[in-house]
Amino acid sequence: MAFKVRKRLEINRAAPGIKAAKRQIENCERTIAEQRAARTRYKLKLAPLKKEYLCLDSVPKTNWPFLQAAGGSTSVADQLKDQISRGFSRLAADIVDYERRIRRIEEEIIAEMLANLQQAKFRLHRAESMPNAIVTLDTDKLDSDLSVCDDYVNGSIKLKIHEEWLAEDTYRITYQTPQLIARCARGSNEAIVISPINVDITIGDRNHGVKFRSVNGLSKRYGGYDGSEVLHPHMTSTSQPCLGDFSGPVQDASEDYDIVTLVTLVGMFLRQFDPEDPAGRRFYHWPECVPEPVSYIDSYPQRPDSYPQRPDSVNTQLIDEMLDGIFADEDRCESDYADEYVRSN
Repeated sequence: MAFKVRKRLEINRAAPGIKAAKRQIENCERTIAEQRAARTRYKLKLAPLKKEYLCLDSVPKTNWPFLQAAGGSTSVADQLKDQISRGFSRLAADIVDYERRIRRIEEEIIAEMLANLQQAKFRLHRAESMPNAIVTLDTDKLDSDLSVCDDYVNGSIKLKIHEEWLAEDTYRITYQTPQLIARCARGSNEAIVISPINVDITIGDRNHGVKFRSVNGLSKRYGGYDGSEVLHPHMTSTSQPCLGDFSGPVQDASEDYDIVTLVTLVGMFLRQFDPEDPAGRRFYHWPECVPEPVSYIDSYPQRPDSYPQRPDSVNTQLIDEMLDGIFADEDRCESDYADEYVRSN
């Protein structure tokens, strides 16, 4: 599928629902027309059968007419009577079969097809009435909105489109993540390093979903589920992540074309792993995250005589007087301030 990069996309969120509803309406109307035509054919075949079956009343009830027709032969008379009985039995079975087909068609049209048609019309009306259906995606604005996101590399977002003649257009949003730290989701202190990843989010009627790709020179793969070399423990193939509980929120954000939420959700997925999951249990193949040592700085104020030597160009006397005043204030107690307030009044 060939995608073209665009700086700006205007997407009608209602378009997929409108097309799907119109397609279902057409299918329902075509099916209803076909079923009604079949019902008409069955009725045309049923009418002469019923008319012919009325002749059963004229069949003799005694054997004498059959003996006369058979020239007095009992065996021939029995054969004639048996053939006529079997003929009327087949005729009765055909009538029952056509009536059953007609009844089934009528029930399907009334109970199922017409109900589906009404539901499709309702969905069409709802899609056509969707508020704020037009969504505008702009590369520069998205890059600005995502610039404060720790799961996004600034300037990496790209908007792509694959235009279809007979189906709905497909959109793809791609971006790059920085190196991330994935932590255990089960309360453990274990953490691993996830190298940078290219994320592809495809939105459309076909091939929708999230996939991961390597970043040239930066990404590192390790042995994951089923022995595949993958970028993150929770992947079922070289490019397919197993989103698990994230699938629903990701699908909702995709339908709303909420790119900021999508990037946030994918980042949350990448920043954790479950060691009790069949895929997550292989997390130990990834490099362990070792926290950097913390250095402490004494930030408490010091007396003026402990400050380093100042240059001659600085008015040291003025600075010393200011600092002396500051530290002198620290030595004053509440009673000093109270006495001063009483004297001033």
